[in-house]
Amino acid sequence: MSDCLKRFPEVVTSTRIHRPLRDWNAGKIPVLFAHPASAGHGLNMQDGGNILVFFSHWWDLEQYQQIIERIGPTRQIQAGHNRPVFIHHIIAADTMDEMVMERRNSKRTVQDILLDAMKKRGIA
Repeated sequence: MSDCLKRFPEVVTSTRIHRPLRDWNAGKIPVLFAHPASAGHGLNMQDGGNILVFFSHWWDLEQYQQIIERIGPTRQIQAGHNRPVFIHHIIAADTMDEMVMERRNSKRTVQDILLDAMKKRGIA
């Protein structure tokens, strides 16, 4: 992360999330670096932006989905923002990132199949 902070000096990290989160939602922070494990649950981040960039990848599908939902389309609509959400993935060729993304996407496929089957049976 130190290289990213050198390249983007205006970035604020989410080490202490409450003040940065308040400033983010007020539009005072142009770029916020946040880890999905610390910023993925219970935070409202939709007022601060609509662009999410993953520069690192991890296995946990639930954390991945939760961090997206912090600024996702549903949150944008609920907050009255008429803007699209852009999600970008920076993936280095021939690295573990490719395998992690593939594995996480296969988890999503299995999860989607399971949820669809539950809906058809009236369980979900």
